[in-house]
Amino acid sequence: MTLFAIVLLVSCAKTGAIDAPIQRHPDIPDRPEELVADEIEFKPPLSTEFRHELPGGIPVFVLPGQETPLVTIALDFSAGEYLETPDQYGVADLTGTMIRSGGAGSLDPATLDDELSFLAAEVTTRVSLSRSTARINCLKESLDPCLDLLMAIVREPRFNEEKLAQYAGSKVDRMSRRNDNPDNIATREWQALLYGRDHTEARYAQAAVIEGLTKADLVAFHRRVFHPGNLVVSVVGDVETADILDRLSASFAGWEAMERSPDPAAPTQIMTPGLYHIERDISQSKVRIGMRGPQRDDPDIYALFLMARILGGGDFTARLMDRIRTQEGLSYAAWATMDPAVFYPGEFTAQFQTQGATTALAIQIAFEEFHRIRDEPVTDTELAGAKAHTLADVPRVFGSRDSMAEIFVAETVNRRDPRYYAELMRNIESVTVEDVQRVAKKWLRPDDMSILVVGDWEEISRGDAEGRANMSGFFGGDVQHLPLRDPFTLEPME
Repeated sequence: MTLFAIVLLVSCAKTGAIDAPIQRHPDIPDRPEELVADEIEFKPPLSTEFRHELPGGIPVFVLPGQETPLVTIALDFSAGEYLETPDQYGVADLTGTMIRSGGAGSLDPATLDDELSFLAAEVTTRVSLSRSTARINCLKESLDPCLDLLMAIVREPRFNEEKLAQYAGSKVDRMSRRNDNPDNIATREWQALLYGRDHTEARYAQAAVIEGLTKADLVAFHRRVFHPGNLVVSVVGDVETADILDRLSASFAGWEAMERSPDPAAPTQIMTPGLYHIERDISQSKVRIGMRGPQRDDPDIYALFLMARILGGGDFTARLMDRIRTQEGLSYAAWATMDPAVFYPGEFTAQFQTQGATTALAIQIAFEEFHRIRDEPVTDTELAGAKAHTLADVPRVFGSRDSMAEIFVAETVNRRDPRYYAELMRNIESVTVEDVQRVAKKWLRPDDMSILVVGDWEEISRGDAEGRANMSGFFGGDVQHLPLRDPFTLEPME
């Protein structure tokens, strides 16, 4: 307690003021739960307000801000790992790394590093599943030389062969740890069950392929991806819009544009419902339950988002968390997600980890909740809470210029209607209790789901000590024991 506070208390005691009744403001209720917050009005910004075009039709989003003398320029390309051929899985990841690390233009790797360091600029490059990015953050005063370096990195990567051998060797070394983490095993095998092991969603590089990749392979992949036909640009920071558009136009002059890359192919495999197991001697089983789900623009998607949040949104009010963790104490966390894909149907997945002996019981509870949300309407309170949480997320994703730019670029790369976020709030508000039950019946089909368990089968199969559940209760006890795969070849291990 401060000296001022002590003196004040003594003074109040002497004057009797400390015994005076507290005067409550007439607008303050008696109890905290009676507080009513004002409704927050939020109107998501439209990307069209920030969109411009360079010669050749390259879209550019410019979000100026003078709070700091910094500028971020991101070049995003609508292509990625899905363009890899079966004999070159891993070339995309190496290309993404080597564009930045292998030198550029007339600069060898070390000199490029020195130049960027001198300019206090940071460059990152990566190739992901369906998108590739090169990004620079720099001081406004050094924008011109930094933009020159960014263009050299993207347009003229040197793919230094010594660096290539170094990074390829490092990637192979990391493969040795693929089976160390049971969560990684569960994720790898779950994606294979859902999409097929040869689909881009479930592909993993093999050591022999990585070791056999050459500079020519990276050059060829780079040429397919990094060109203006695939390009969307964003600029955030201390810039004037007209000025940065002129600078970009000059920088892109003469850059050959090819046709936009084709969209990723849909998986051809249809997941076979069943009980699958991978043997690992671990204290807690890793469990995945689910099935293929909707595509992004399905009209049911808004009701499905709310259904998934009520069922397994991850907070303590979600049904899976409440039953599996709070009521039964079987797991630290249990959640479910409905993840629609852009170019083909996505997935519904519930997951948790629990002791081997309680694995069957936790799975049984999850299926009880799947059936309940199909068979019984959710409560008005549950739906209102799910809507409130979902609507509260919308202002957060627009919380900074960087995140706004990311949203605008993503919707352009993935060809999403710019009005999506403006209409999202209205669409969420319009979902009814009946809608949630309807989409649950349509999309949440327990008989079509698969179960994947990683853990000690001897312990798992016995069930819980009270005899409430065992693994014979799923698919008649018919289990397919999947092999652990060699970390380097991904072939089944004996």
